[in-house]
Amino acid sequence: MQAEGPTGASQRVFFRQLHERFDLACGATEKIVGDYAIANRPVRLEFAGLALQQLYAPALQHLATEFSGPPELYVRLWDTTSTGSLAPPPPWGRSAFGTRHEIRQSQDSGILACFDVEHGLLSVFETSTREGFFWSRDIALVPAWERAAPLRAILSWWARTFGGQLLHGASVGIDGDGVLITARGGSGKSTTALACLDAGFEYLGDDYVMFVSDETDGPFIHSLYSTAKVHRDGIARSLRSIAFQDRLHDLSGDKVVLYLRNTHLTQLRRQLRFKAILIPRISQQIQSSVRSVSPATALSAMAPTTLFQLPAAGSAEFASLRRIAQLCPAYELDLGTDLHGVTECLAELVAGSSEK
Repeated sequence: MQAEGPTGASQRVFFRQLHERFDLACGATEKIVGDYAIANRPVRLEFAGLALQQLYAPALQHLATEFSGPPELYVRLWDTTSTGSLAPPPPWGRSAFGTRHEIRQSQDSGILACFDVEHGLLSVFETSTREGFFWSRDIALVPAWERAAPLRAILSWWARTFGGQLLHGASVGIDGDGVLITARGGSGKSTTALACLDAGFEYLGDDYVMFVSDETDGPFIHSLYSTAKVHRDGIARSLRSIAFQDRLHDLSGDKVVLYLRNTHLTQLRRQLRFKAILIPRISQQIQSSVRSVSPATALSAMAPTTLFQLPAAGSAEFASLRRIAQLCPAYELDLGTDLHGVTECLAELVAGSSEK
């Protein structure tokens, strides 16, 4: 029998308490407000102090904007280390946790939550008001991969409210037309995206992007983060134009995170028209080659890695991914060792897809 989560009433109390604790945090330091355009929608982040703002804002800074109306997403962020304000006691026990840190919810609360116990990171989102909270117990525990792609859970839950879908994938393009590059880890996704960036392509991201389909203008892929994760020995191979000192932090013994806004601002785009799906796989051949594959193959490349990484993702997200796989032609890319040939293949593919 599945363990029950917190009741709707207890979650609503918890959400009110989050407001109170955030206000206490702001009382101990200054409030910093950042406005961003994500998927062409106004998003406001309020930070209690500089601690989290300095960690989280840089990855989103290429999306910074100004708007006069109310935001469509409002997220308040604070940490206990710099403000002294703790998160309120949670209304759930250990039995309420799912496999990806999500909290099993009651049916009527409209509140989604996940808690990373190891790193002390809490994300909460209220669907009707589109308000979110993010809390860090200790900023020293925030891992580099979280700084590189902040607020993934909240952005994913928010995207559901307007039919968007967060995707674990990269995207590059030419003249506003883009491809979604998706595959399991270690298949060459980042290598492909960063080689294209180095060759002058337009760039949305190498790890997470957002899909949105507009009934009038068609499907688009939207940028979320201006960071890239790359193997240390792959920087010289994939990014000849970037300096090693631009790294953020080690992800592991062999990976670093790069802030591309510092070096490739003119190539960063907020959105690209969705024209094709590309599934790379590492080949031992020198030259790269592309071949057409079925929507089912595209779905099998896209779905497992996306569903595994998003808290509380399930049948609705799988259905969304299946629709995305059927929208555009899909191709497999045998990734050769000559990266110049890789970018030539992608340039031809984007041009060909744009003509259809």
